[in-house]
Amino acid sequence: MTQMKKARLSTAIASALGAVAVISVPMAAMAQTPGDPIGFAPTGTGQVLIVPYYTTNGGWTTAINFTNVTNNALLVKVRFHEAQNSRDILDFNVMMSPHDVWNGYLTPGLNEGDAPVFRTDDTTCTTPALPAEGVPLSAMAFSGGNADGGPTDNSRLAEGYIELMVIGECRSDGACMTDFSTVVPDDDGIGYLTKHVAGMPRDCARARAMSVADGNAGFPALGASFTGNQKHGAPAYRNSLGLYSGRGYGSVMSYAPLKGNISFVNSVNGQGGGVQALHLDAVACNSQAAPQGRVCGNQSANLVTAQSPDYFLEPTIATMPNGLWDARSLNLLESRFTWASVVNEWADNADNAAYTDWIVNFPTKGFHVDQFCHIVQANNNAWRNDGANVLACAQDNSSTARDERANYTAVLADGTRATPSSMRLAPFNNLWAVGSDGIAKSAIRYSSAIFDREEGGAIADSPIFSPGGSAQAELKFETNVIRFATNEEDAPLQSIMSARFDAQDALGNADALYGWMDLQFSGVSGTPGANPFVGLPVYGFVMKNRAKEGRTLNYAQMLDHGYNWSR
Repeated sequence: MTQMKKARLSTAIASALGAVAVISVPMAAMAQTPGDPIGFAPTGTGQVLIVPYYTTNGGWTTAINFTNVTNNALLVKVRFHEAQNSRDILDFNVMMSPHDVWNGYLTPGLNEGDAPVFRTDDTTCTTPALPAEGVPLSAMAFSGGNADGGPTDNSRLAEGYIELMVIGECRSDGACMTDFSTVVPDDDGIGYLTKHVAGMPRDCARARAMSVADGNAGFPALGASFTGNQKHGAPAYRNSLGLYSGRGYGSVMSYAPLKGNISFVNSVNGQGGGVQALHLDAVACNSQAAPQGRVCGNQSANLVTAQSPDYFLEPTIATMPNGLWDARSLNLLESRFTWASVVNEWADNADNAAYTDWIVNFPTKGFHVDQFCHIVQANNNAWRNDGANVLACAQDNSSTARDERANYTAVLADGTRATPSSMRLAPFNNLWAVGSDGIAKSAIRYSSAIFDREEGGAIADSPIFSPGGSAQAELKFETNVIRFATNEEDAPLQSIMSARFDAQDALGNADALYGWMDLQFSGVSGTPGANPFVGLPVYGFVMKNRAKEGRTLNYAQMLDHGYNWSR
């Protein structure tokens, strides 16, 4: 855990502070070995990193920091998702030199109603270039022709989560690290161009020019199939000549090349804190890892795509295991962080102004529930299939029942579409849709076992939500905030989409001020044939604060969740 006092806040953005996750299973069960996908990366480094929450509400700034821990050059995709339905709202690539560190931060827009703005002071090459004034998050993916029934204004951008994926690698002994200009002018390797010399990359402009799509690549229409270079757009910085030859990035070979952290800073009230991202190693390794050196097998796919529409929508964490646009190994990935329940502390003490927010993120939920076949911005769409076919869709799959049908190669006879077996609705229960309450959501029902510090406890199936009544205990979105505070403005993160959990009511004890809770997912089961665990793929943390008016001892504390699984 991490605590920050106001006097030390000025250095907070410059450092993302880590914490250690508490996992409620034996450590031996978490030690990942080849062929055993269960568990987080035991080294705290990975190929995929999930930052479960960002916010710009209530004066908060969100900072991310990640480090290349290898001797190789890396291409890292940074993708921001809005919280409700996980649509993409900012996507760019960072071209890291060996042992490079990169950081950036997200702040509110200048005026009310403006989109949040992401900024960096880092010199590392990015594509596209990030301007000094920053780049605003975009509502394009959920508005206009991409609308999904949820809000379409910039308020939806204020909260969400972030993915970091290593999608290409330039080995230190590869041709991509070579200066070819003595043979062919302006034909240097991508690793050579992006390598820092005296603190600055050699030539970011030339490196970025290599990231755009070949104009002849094309992008397949509905009902077609991927041919030639249509999956990736054939950017010049993609190595098409093998793993060790050519001037571009090749396949991801390092087992766990990236380490990342997240920090939250509030200069208004003098608070801050930090936690680790979720680290998953060997995601892109589609063959056994080498027993020494933690290097992927030679058959790992090249995941480099053009930073041009619509190629930049790939890869995703759903498609990294099998290759671009191929989501058939999603369930295997999900089994690594599927849990039956989430456990952590809570505080709700008005006298001491100590409150808690729980972040509960389902980072793969959209691939199951966001079924808008004809919209390429949707997570579950016609293009994201088996890596070859683009499904001809007669209509959206709007069923709210579990879809147990087999893999598809064409439209079904009844005129509706099927999804790859890994992307059917299970293990979730409800597709994203506008509910009877007028809110677009994909609700997950939960129950809870809540305790105070004196071992008093209660089992609650439907605790009371502010402003009271009979609302079900449900998590509506991809990223959710459960607040242990009566009012939004008292809660640590001041989320505009939070749902109140009334701990005192659930315990039947108005004097209960602190304790812990076991948040249990009810009415769900493991994905048949793919995931033997009961529960859902989930990750998150807790933010606790104390911010009593008139006091100078404000603090914030961030704690990674603990988890339970069951078969």
